[in-house]
Amino acid sequence: MNTSPQLRDAGDAALLLQLEPVIDPTVNARAIAIADAMKQRGVPGVRDVVSTFHSVAVYFDPLRTDHGEVSAALRDAMTAPPVMVAGRQHRMPVAYGGEDGPDLDAVAAHAGLTATQVIARHADVAYRVFMLGFQPGFAYMGLVDPAIAVARRSTPRLAVPRGSVGIAGRQTGVYPTASPGGWQIVGRALEPVLDYAQSPPARFAPGDSVVFVPARTDRREPEGPGSTRLADAEICLTVLRPGLFTTVQDGGAWGEQGIGAPVSGAMDSVSHAIANVSVGGRGKSGGWFGWAEDPKIEELKAEFVRASSSDEQKKVAVAIQKEAYDQVIYIPLGQYLAPSAWRKSLSGVLDGPATPVFWNIDKSE
Repeated sequence: MNTSPQLRDAGDAALLLQLEPVIDPTVNARAIAIADAMKQRGVPGVRDVVSTFHSVAVYFDPLRTDHGEVSAALRDAMTAPPVMVAGRQHRMPVAYGGEDGPDLDAVAAHAGLTATQVIARHADVAYRVFMLGFQPGFAYMGLVDPAIAVARRSTPRLAVPRGSVGIAGRQTGVYPTASPGGWQIVGRALEPVLDYAQSPPARFAPGDSVVFVPARTDRREPEGPGSTRLADAEICLTVLRPGLFTTVQDGGAWGEQGIGAPVSGAMDSVSHAIANVSVGGRGKSGGWFGWAEDPKIEELKAEFVRASSSDEQKKVAVAIQKEAYDQVIYIPLGQYLAPSAWRKSLSGVLDGPATPVFWNIDKSE
C-alpha cells in the first residue's frame, strides 16, 4: 500500500490531499495540522479548507485564483509538523439504556457482556474527535473498545432522536438533530451538541476529546439545537400553506463544511441575486422559492404575526416580476400576502434592521 500523500483534483474548484487511509490519531493530527497551516496562508480565492480522518480538501474559486497557486500552497502546508495539539476537553452526561438506548442490550449480547459492563467500557474513555460531517455538529469519535465495537444496524432507523449516542464499529457519536441513522443507539446525551445561537454552533471540533459520563435518566436535555426563540425575533412569518415544491434557499455560505454544514445556495443563483437586490436585500439573503405549474402554489399566504410597538410602521418591500423585477409595492404588517394576485413571480424582503427574510415565488405562464 502506498502510504505517501497523494494530491489530486476534486473537480475544477477543489484539491484533495489524501494521507494514509486509516483511522489513527497520528494520521488525523497531521491532517488537522495541514488544514490549519493552509488556512493560515490566507490564499486569495480559497473558499474552505476541511480536514477529515486522513485527508484535507481545499475548495477555491477558479475565477479568483488558479489551480497552480492553490496546489503550491497546499504542498507547502504539507511540511507542517504533525503535532498532537491538545484540543478542548468535554464531559458529556449520558442516560444509558431503556428508551434512551434501545440497542444497549443487543450490543451487550453481541459482546458477551452485561449492559452495565458495556456502559463502563463506553463511558470514562477520552474519545478523540476525528472530524465532523453527516449533519451539522455530528462528531465522529473514537476509538471504541474493540469488545463493544458493534457494526451498524443492517436496517437503519428512519428516525433517530436528537441527542442519541451511537456506536458504529470503533466509532461513536452524538446525533445533533433527529435524522435517519444506522448506528447502534446505547444512550442519549443530556446536553446539546449543536446550538445555532452560539459561535461556533458545533460544540465539538476536530482534535477535541470527549468523555461520556453516565447520568440519571430523569435529567432532561435543554432545548436545542438553536436556542433562539421566535419570541426573540423582531418579525416572523407564518406560512399558512406552502404550496408545491416550495423550498428555503439562500446565497450559500462557504467556510462551515468543517462542522458538517453544506455550502447550499440557490438553484438559480442569478435570479436569486437579482430578485434579492431589487427589493433591498443584501444579495444572499435567504428566501422561499417555488415553481407553480400546480395551482396549489396560489394558496400560499404569508402573515406577519408579530411586531413590537416600535415596528408598527415597518413594511414589506415586494418586487413583482413581469418582464423584469421592475415594480415594488409595500404591504403593511398584519396583512396577508397572496401571490395569486401576480402573474409570474414575487420576491420580498423585510424592510428594517433585522436580517432580511426574502422569498420568491416563480409562477409559470
